[in-house]
Amino acid sequence: MQAALGQSELQQALTLTLVGVGVVASALVILMLTVIALGRLLRDKPAQPKPVATPSPAAAATAPVVKTAPPTAGEPAEDPLLVVVLAAAAAAALGRPAGSVRVRRFARASDDWVAAGRRTLMAGAPAALVPGRKPSP
Repeated sequence: MQAALGQSELQQALTLTLVGVGVVASALVILMLTVIALGRLLRDKPAQPKPVATPSPAAAATAPVVKTAPPTAGEPAEDPLLVVVLAAAAAAALGRPAGSVRVRRFARASDDWVAAGRRTLMAGAPAALVPGRKPSP
């Protein structure tokens, strides 16, 4: 009698498991189809490519010339052509005419503060005075 009762409970548990898995799988398939349908309905239509305006020869002649200062010792040399190409790419990304982007060369800050920090460290300054260093216990 006990064996028959155990068999009945096992069969009920198996049936419940299969029904649960089926319901979850069905819900996931319905969710997937809903997401695909919404994706197709809400998809942006491909944008028409904008015609690229080519500058006239007169505008090309009056375009600003990018001048950079010669590099100092220990500083990598800048390629003026690379600067012009990057300026043109920035203008295109911003949707502005190529001549509207100005390129300025910023001088590198002096190394006086770096040298002062090194001297402080080499002189054995307490770690509490040095940013980023923790005092030793």
